[in-house]
Amino acid sequence: MRIDHRLGLSLLLVALPACASLPRVGGNPVGGTPASFERLGNEAQLSRTIQVRAGMSRAVAWRTLTEYLSQRHTIAVQDQNGGFAMTAWEASAMREGVPDLRYRTRIIAHFIGEDWPQLYVRVDAGWKEGDQWQVGVDRQLLDRVAAELQTVLGPR
Repeated sequence: MRIDHRLGLSLLLVALPACASLPRVGGNPVGGTPASFERLGNEAQLSRTIQVRAGMSRAVAWRTLTEYLSQRHTIAVQDQNGGFAMTAWEASAMREGVPDLRYRTRIIAHFIGEDWPQLYVRVDAGWKEGDQWQVGVDRQLLDRVAAELQTVLGPR
């Protein structure tokens, strides 16, 4: 039996999109969750608390926080009187040089106490599976942000 070349080409074009979702050579799935993503669980440490340097005024602490956040991120919500800042959701994983829009993070920071002796920091993360967002934390980003904020705001 002989297949017309147009029919063969049509069958190939129909089969190609199905191959696009196959795993890469080596068995690694294409585009799995980033290694730093951790789904929320009872034992997950979701935040860090940073001691603010003694004698630092609220104005200086606020300016230091917002300058730090705005160096790499877009601040979406801020309330200077309340000492609250939150960045916009950002695609924070790269796949082959392109942002992966299925993974996003945001940073939330809030000064605690009357004279802001502490800063509460949290990093929310989301991984999109189908139409649903899986909620979690980006442990690597949380550790980096907390360490850097400790350096600029914490005791010397």
